[in-house]
Amino acid sequence: MILDREHWERHCAGYTVYDCAIMDAARTFYVMVESTDSPHRDPLPRTRFLFARADRPLDQKRFVRSELGDFGFTEIAYGPSAIEFVAVDTGRQVFSYDRSRAGQEADIPGELPSTTLLAATSKIARVGQSMYAVGWPRRVYLRAGLSSWAPLDSGMPLPKKLSSSHEDDRIEAQTNYTFNDLAGFSETDMYVVGDAGEVWRFDGARWGRCAFPTNQRLCTVACGADGKVYVTTQTGSIWVGRGDAWKLLVDVERSVPFRDSAWFGGKLWCGSDYGLWTVEGDELTTAELPAEVFLASGRIDVSPDGGHLLTAGAHGAALFDGARWELLFSSHEFA
Repeated sequence: MILDREHWERHCAGYTVYDCAIMDAARTFYVMVESTDSPHRDPLPRTRFLFARADRPLDQKRFVRSELGDFGFTEIAYGPSAIEFVAVDTGRQVFSYDRSRAGQEADIPGELPSTTLLAATSKIARVGQSMYAVGWPRRVYLRAGLSSWAPLDSGMPLPKKLSSSHEDDRIEAQTNYTFNDLAGFSETDMYVVGDAGEVWRFDGARWGRCAFPTNQRLCTVACGADGKVYVTTQTGSIWVGRGDAWKLLVDVERSVPFRDSAWFGGKLWCGSDYGLWTVEGDELTTAELPAEVFLASGRIDVSPDGGHLLTAGAHGAALFDGARWELLFSSHEFA
């Protein structure tokens, strides 16, 4: 493990892991949320950002920590072009960390044309050397640098019902049209998925909506080394295809949707609050994990070189190189 009881108490006690990101086998980053009995998230639990350097001795800055009080439902990703970790919450607030600094940036601009509403962000993702934030309503933002984001919306119209004179239309527009995930084979071949079966493809110049066979809420998207795109739904079913051609690969009814999916080691991995699954052919099976790793799994990120899969659950994190699992930390080890 990368920490002992003393460092667990210092950096992790009283917090649960919400998301994770990986640079390489030694450098990982975690979004942690304060454990609290306060109802309705009032006051908002504190958010802790923890960067770990497993290649450093425990007593020589192996961990760097920052903490903020007003972030909520925060997602994180690693951006290789700037060698930085970037976290975004639903309110478009941004935290970033690199070798020279760690701290909050200016928010992602959220103004929506012809409305008084502000956008929301639901996820941040890496494709190639670039980073993107996605959210509501049909929003995709390209990270252009420190405190700089550019809307990537060519060919992507805002929902017309946002500016409708009918209240029912406006309510529908405000409760639908969220993009939930983005993935790509490259910066010129990307897919974004969202509510009501929306799938859009970016060809490097414009977005175009794909014909998709279901209007279920779509939760994750992953691009495989096999040249196929994998999409998971609210019920846990998995579709596979590209462009306008899709077929149902796995038809299941799960109680909770997947929060992440990724291609690693020649197959699709899916993660939820209840652990990890893999897809072999057209079968979704529970991933074979050591018991201590299963308790520290759920969120997924893959290193840019494709050599390591990082997973994290509420109580810890683990690393997989395709052959061996390594438990990085777990609250169960220090309970």
